[in-house]
Parts: sequence; structure tokens; C-alpha cells
Amino acid sequence: MTNNSFVDGVNHRQEITTINTTIEDLNNLLTGVLNQHAFLKTMTVTDRHMAKWFPLHIKAAKKQRSQAERRYRRFGLEVHRKLYQHQHSAVILIMQKN
Repeated sequence: MTNNSFVDGVNHRQEITTINTTIEDLNNLLTGVLNQHAFLKTMTVTDRHMAKWFPLHIKAAKKQRSQAERRYRRFGLEVHRKLYQHQHSAVILIMQKN
């Protein structure tokens, strides 16, 4: 190991330390700005259990129906209207079977 490569290694470690320190300082600055101007909001989430009379396959079918309806309302295409009507009928049949 030559003396020159040793100095290069030390300089490289110092550069990395300087970069890490700079990044840490920037993160602390940004965190402080966010805490000062964008306060932490807390919210309460209620955990609701599925009703025994409302099975998952009905929930999934209703979700698909809602997605089809949103797609139809968003684009207004005949293809989407037919898909929505088909899914609507499928939900009704599933609910009648239960």
C-alpha cells in the first residue's frame, strides 16, 4: 500500500462522512419545516367486522358492480353500459340465491 493510496482512502472516507452529515442535516431541516407547517393529523379508524348474513362473495360482486358503474359514468361508452348492466343483473341473482 503506497502512501498516496492511503491518503486517497482517508479523503474518500472524509467525503462520505461529509455527505452523510449533509444529508442528515437536510433531513432534519425538512422534518422541522414539515412539523412547523404541516401538522401531524390524527384520525380514528373503526374496525368493523363483517356481518354473518353478508358473505364476501356478495361484497365482491357489489364492488365489481360499482367499478363498472363508475367506468360507465366516467366514459359513457355503450360497452361500459352493457358491462354495468350485466354486473347489476349478476348481483341481483346472487342476492336472490342467498
